[in-house]
Amino acid sequence: LNAFTDKEYTCYYARVLAEDVPLALDLLSDMYRSSRFDAEEVAREQKVVLEEIKERDDAPDDLVHDLFAETLYPDHPLGRAVIGTAETVAALTPGDLRGYMARSYGAGAVIVTVSGNCDHAQVTQLVQKHLGDLGGGAETAPVSRPVATTGIVSNLVRPTEQVNFVLGTSAFGVLDEERYALSVLNTVLGDSMGSRLFQEIREKRGLGYTIGSYANMHREGGYFAVYGGTSPDTYAECLETVRAELAKIRDTGVSDAELARARAQARSGLVMKQESMSARMSRIGASEIYYGRVVPLTESLQRMDAVTPDEVLALARTVFAAPETMNVTAIGPLKKRRVAKKSV
Repeated sequence: LNAFTDKEYTCYYARVLAEDVPLALDLLSDMYRSSRFDAEEVAREQKVVLEEIKERDDAPDDLVHDLFAETLYPDHPLGRAVIGTAETVAALTPGDLRGYMARSYGAGAVIVTVSGNCDHAQVTQLVQKHLGDLGGGAETAPVSRPVATTGIVSNLVRPTEQVNFVLGTSAFGVLDEERYALSVLNTVLGDSMGSRLFQEIREKRGLGYTIGSYANMHREGGYFAVYGGTSPDTYAECLETVRAELAKIRDTGVSDAELARARAQARSGLVMKQESMSARMSRIGASEIYYGRVVPLTESLQRMDAVTPDEVLALARTVFAAPETMNVTAIGPLKKRRVAKKSV
């Protein structure tokens, strides 16, 4: 039994033997419906989460991503760290938690997914037994596209051996048609050891051990970011090299060979993830949340295969229009700096 929280949903899950599915659903349903939020238990868990926040704050390679999102979307929930802040966690009361559950944990918010050796009819019967009389809908905030800042350079001064940095900009979300081209673009640029950034920053120039890119996509939007770690005396060169690679792919796009490799890598990743029952569970649940249906794997593969070089080039010209004005967040032995924000 365990749980995790994402930017847009919380998942309570169990991994059990097939014969224990009834017990697992019983336990999860009981936790979901009947948690007491005893004051002593809440206080104990608050201490645990506060320690988790301290642990995150002591790890610059983790902290820098939260700080970047906060800088990019300062006035939107997507800019807030999932774990919260020490102040918000410490201020929570059992009453706050009960109130949140009453508002947000109604029948309209529940999606049950099961993967593995299970019987659909049995699972349906068990869900009806444990959750069939669950009333209420779910309090939902209006969907609002986040307003991104640009041109912010924000440094958190720390006496570390390396500078950990994130450079990025707003991009597209899981509901946007561009999501498949964005995944391909990310793969070409920085999502593997054969990517352009890895080859240029690490293999050719030796500027750092860790370098890569990622596309965070959510319902209301998302962002594209490059992350790396380098020595203070090579930080400026590393940033300029990253910007140059973004400009290069913006101006010239990707070759047919690069696109073929990226699509093959994306296909392999999607297919091989299905070997994990937990990955299947997560994919089904997220698909229901975002699209209101289970998107077949074959459909995702077909959409990925349909991405063209022209689509990738058009996307790069949009997302990487001005690499020199992308936000940069860094942690390390740097001068404290924060340039006034601009919104786009």
